[in-house]
Amino acid sequence: MTASTPARRRGIRTGMWGALGVGGVAAVVLAASLVQTVVHDNADADYQLARRLATAQYRAAVDAHRGFDRAHARAAALREAAQRIHDEAADGGYLLQPKLKDVRDSIGDLAGALLLATLPPGAAPRGTGTPHSTTGQLQAETKRLFGLVGAYRSCAKDTAALTGRVDRGIRSASRRLAAVVGGGVPGRDASAMPSIDTDAARFLGALGPIGSAQREAVGRAAASARSGVAAGRDPAPLLLDYLATAKSARLAVRGR
Repeated sequence: MTASTPARRRGIRTGMWGALGVGGVAAVVLAASLVQTVVHDNADADYQLARRLATAQYRAAVDAHRGFDRAHARAAALREAAQRIHDEAADGGYLLQPKLKDVRDSIGDLAGALLLATLPPGAAPRGTGTPHSTTGQLQAETKRLFGLVGAYRSCAKDTAALTGRVDRGIRSASRRLAAVVGGGVPGRDASAMPSIDTDAARFLGALGPIGSAQREAVGRAAASARSGVAAGRDPAPLLLDYLATAKSARLAVRGR
């Protein structure tokens, strides 16, 4: 065997250190690549979460707006009915005068509710992230989408609050109309307002001679309205039915 010379030993050591250096650089590059991959994957996961949340909150905002529109439409329909009730009753004397004020108050409740308005949430959110997006692009898009999540959540909450106010206006107006039919005033003694049977009796008494058929029809319409309200039915159509029957009786007397 040939003994190692100093030069040869130095060459071996240099080669070993060189190999270790190359291996170290490769390890660092690999570690950096793995870190970048993990960061990118986390950014993509955050982006996907933000996109799903934005879509869910947008749908909640849309549902809230539709609920508001339905409540607004109910309030508008009830206001129209209440106005018809007031005008018909005032024209023909089918209701006692104090009750006309309650009908006007119900119209006021609904008019206030109908002043409320809300804007729809706009177009559905669309994420711009793609499989080719950089980590920075995904992070920026995630931030934008989470901002939309908060905006849609606030929109849904505010719209639901407005819907509640419209519903309260509807309930207040309905209670007033129910009291016109069934008697009493919400929050006061029921004896403070007579039932619609009294209105019918006063109307028939002021009408003068009338056929028994018309008289009985008016009485039945009043009783039907009262029993319907007692059963929890909507008072507006019941009142309109009573008014139509009373008007028919008045026209029959006039036509003689």
